[in-house]
Amino acid sequence: WKASLTAKRDATDQAEQALRGARQFGDQNNQRSNISEAFILSSINAELARAGARLNATWGLTVSRRSASATNLDETRRGTVLRLGYRLGPTLTLDAVGGLEVLDFQNSAGHDIERNGDLRLTWQFGRALNVEAGVSVENRDSPRRLVNYTERRASIGLGYRF
Repeated sequence: WKASLTAKRDATDQAEQALRGARQFGDQNNQRSNISEAFILSSINAELARAGARLNATWGLTVSRRSASATNLDETRRGTVLRLGYRLGPTLTLDAVGGLEVLDFQNSAGHDIERNGDLRLTWQFGRALNVEAGVSVENRDSPRRLVNYTERRASIGLGYRF
């Protein structure tokens, strides 16, 4: 068994979001903040992992708070994630990840609930080449109707390591 506990505090602004063309924090609720406004992100993460001959498992908990310096765009997140990896054979691995996160916003009644799951099959062709296929689903329930969504994805990938 392996256990870890991490506490972290970061300060950032939105300049990187603007360069990438991403929406700014607060766009969804018409409380857009200034691009140079500072945000403080405080987080605590705990993780418990077990590595076995065929099964690897990791369970994590996280709590974070994002505070804005000049506007009331604060948010708190609490979540958990479970990762399982099972070796089906010498070259075939099945990975499953499931997560649940609860988001609370300072200016919003109720809270948002995000759920996600991912299932991936990896076939290793020697040391440098692998093929992956996977499916994932992500869902968000919110008291604000415009923020609700369910997204399903499928992927196929080919990887080569030099």
